[in-house]
Amino acid sequence: MLIVPRADRVGGLMGDESEHNLTSDGATPAAAPARPSQARELARELTGDLPCSRCGYNLRGLSIRSGCSECGLPVRTTILVLVDPRADELVPLSSPRLTAWGMIAWIGGALGCAAAVLALRMGDLLDAQFSVGLPMSDIAWAGLAMLGLSAVGSCVIVRPHASIPISRRVLTTIGVLLYVPLLALFHRIHLVVDMQDPMPYVNPGSLAGDRVVCRLAFAAVAVLLVLALRPGARHLAARSFIFRTGLIDRQSMYGIVAAFAVTLAGDGLRLAHVSGPRLSEYVSLGGITLIALGSFLLAVGIFAAFTDVLRLRRVLIYEGIGLAQILETNASRARRAGSDA
Repeated sequence: MLIVPRADRVGGLMGDESEHNLTSDGATPAAAPARPSQARELARELTGDLPCSRCGYNLRGLSIRSGCSECGLPVRTTILVLVDPRADELVPLSSPRLTAWGMIAWIGGALGCAAAVLALRMGDLLDAQFSVGLPMSDIAWAGLAMLGLSAVGSCVIVRPHASIPISRRVLTTIGVLLYVPLLALFHRIHLVVDMQDPMPYVNPGSLAGDRVVCRLAFAAVAVLLVLALRPGARHLAARSFIFRTGLIDRQSMYGIVAAFAVTLAGDGLRLAHVSGPRLSEYVSLGGITLIALGSFLLAVGIFAAFTDVLRLRRVLIYEGIGLAQILETNASRARRAGSDA
């Protein structure tokens, strides 16, 4: 699938915006005759390797005013899709592959943990309605393991390259260390309390208050963790042209924080009900509703963040293509020819 960025968001990449807008059939509109002052710039040709964004044909040697020799896609379209004008300014990552897979482990582990918690709650419903038992302990341990994987993966955000400021390293390190209480709270909730008082939302037991307090602490720590890791994650996301320029506008991290805030409100209502039994059952029901809504939003936010990380993987592993790598003006070509002679 060909993704063509909006021309108004990348003004300046190829000069005047009217020159790289596309018609509905993919062809370039007729351009006005070039002024003499523009002739040299329009005479640029590709001097570096650049695969066509549609068919993969190497466009090296072609003029930017021409089309792909194989499929006819305008060269300028491929430049808009694949070339990052700031690629030459980006500091190389110390371990590109390790950073890419660490990011995937970070968000993927969180997604796996959320899936395990969802499986636990589905197990409660199956047990209550159909007397179908799931291996709840094994699922809880799997969720803890996935949360641990997320903690390990988050370490790559601390110092992806040597130019990261000390203040950001300290903030990110704090975020990574917050996984320690998060893991302890997850273990307490799902492998201690829930094993003694199963089905916490269907048939809450004597440890219901303890569980709600642990959930409140878990959500609070998770919010602090996300906020501490967000600057480092956005720094890595900025290596992608489409993320940096807003062609893909995502607020996944803030969405995760908002989802935790909803669950905090729900657990607050449940804590009020547990602490004051005289309160209406509707208070507890409202709390459970907010928790369910927050959990759904949390799953959506983590999934969106995971898709973003998958898109970033190639950008992190392979250095971006800069304009200087593929373009050469007539003047610079003449200077190079003179030096070769």
